[in-house]
Amino acid sequence: MKSEHESLELIRRHIDGEASEADQKELQEQLRRDPATRRLFARYANIDSTLGSGSIALKEPVLRAKPMRIAWLSWRPLAAAAAGIVFGMFCTSVVFGYVAQSRARSVTVLAEGFEDAEMPLDRDLPRRTEAWSGDFTRPHAGNERATPLEGSRLVTLPQTKGRRFSYAMRFVDLSTLPASEVSQNRQIEVSASFHGHELGVADLFQIRLAAFGGSLEEARAIWLSPQLDEKALLHVARTVTIPAGEGGWKKLHATMELPPGTTLLLVSLAAAVADNNVPKTPHYLDDVRIQLQTLRAAP
Repeated sequence: MKSEHESLELIRRHIDGEASEADQKELQEQLRRDPATRRLFARYANIDSTLGSGSIALKEPVLRAKPMRIAWLSWRPLAAAAAGIVFGMFCTSVVFGYVAQSRARSVTVLAEGFEDAEMPLDRDLPRRTEAWSGDFTRPHAGNERATPLEGSRLVTLPQTKGRRFSYAMRFVDLSTLPASEVSQNRQIEVSASFHGHELGVADLFQIRLAAFGGSLEEARAIWLSPQLDEKALLHVARTVTIPAGEGGWKKLHATMELPPGTTLLLVSLAAAVADNNVPKTPHYLDDVRIQLQTLRAAP
């Protein structure tokens, strides 16, 4: 088994676009078999989500990392400074070194406005790719509480019995998308717009992303297991609190680097009332977008 220093060096070369084909294969194998390497990758190679406009208070994310000085920060002063600023603001993980990278190309994986009133919907955790599943209703034209943000329809995330959050979930098959070159890194960006139901109630909105390298059946089993963070290639989450009285549409973003070997991505979008002591209310969802971004090191 590789030492932590050797694993960090592999991750560093991957982030900086210096990894050879052999390095990529070795990193993929370590991510597959070693939970400690997956935690290191999540800490140093996960880009935190960014939030849209509006006054939004942050909750703690699922994955949290304290700022740590590692070897390559000494020769990346700008990246280290940027990382320190983000750590100070959010106390979460960032990618060290992406300050010096530029976007090479972007592919739209999904642009969902819920315009198809007859779109296929499943219940519970998805059992197929490219179809929505979860707690939400069929697309509709809205009501006096919320009108569609884009197009003519939205979906409602109704209150659920026995669970705090209501969910909309989708497995995305990444195996057919363009593969990144060895010298490049791929990341996925997900944005979704949420709307609360009552102005006097604080809301919780959440985006969770999980990367898997096996079959759909294996991915479903890992997501439902207590060892999700140990067995998934990578799992990140962002939960935000919308204070009472700040109604309207709120757009959330989450971005995650795709570990080598990722074939499936689970996108989970959820909403809840922040205070457990107040009655649950419905929430609304619209304008979900998934982008695959391929990055390369800037000159």
